[in-house]
Amino acid sequence: FSDLTDVSFFQAKRIAQEFGLKPVYGFRSGAGAVTTHLTGATVVLQGSSPARPRIGASLDGVSLSGVRDYFKEVQVGAELERAKIDFVYQPATETTPFDGLRTYVQGGLSRKAAVAALTVNPAKALGLESELGTLDVGKRANLVMVQGDILDSSSQVMATYIDGQAVDFEMPKKKEAKDLKADERL
Repeated sequence: FSDLTDVSFFQAKRIAQEFGLKPVYGFRSGAGAVTTHLTGATVVLQGSSPARPRIGASLDGVSLSGVRDYFKEVQVGAELERAKIDFVYQPATETTPFDGLRTYVQGGLSRKAAVAALTVNPAKALGLESELGTLDVGKRANLVMVQGDILDSSSQVMATYIDGQAVDFEMPKKKEAKDLKADERL
C-alpha cells in the first residue's frame, strides 16, 4: 500500500504482476486517471480532494485545471462504482473522518456503495467477511450509532461499539430534527 500517483500505480502494478502479488492500491488522489486498469484490484481511497474552487463574479485567478482536478477527485467514487470496482474508504483525517466519503456521495457515489466502502468491502479485502462487515448473528459487533444520516454533514456520532463494548466518550447533545439536513449534490 502506498499513496500512489497515476505513474507510480503502473510501476506498482508491473511489480505485482511480475511477482504474482495481489496488491492493495492506495490513492490519496488520482485514482480516476487509472480507473480502467483497476478491475479486480483492491483499491483504498482516502477522500482527499483539492480545495473547492471559488468562482465569483470574476474568473480572475480561477484555473481551469484546478476546477477539472477538483471535480475529477470529487467524482472518483462514482466513477469506480460505474466501473464496478469496489473500494475501501480510509479517512484522510481523524477529526472529520467521514468528510471525504460525504464528498464522494455529493459527487455522485450512491449511498449503498459509500456504506459498503466502510463495511463489507474492507471485511472482504481483509478476508474477514465471515466475522465483519454486516450485522449478522455470530459476527463481531462493531457499530457506530449516528443521529441523522452518517453520509450527511449535519449528522453526529452518538455512540461507538467495538467488539460489543461501548467506547467511552461524552455523548453530544441531541440535535433538533430541523437541524439534520441532507447535503446537496455538487
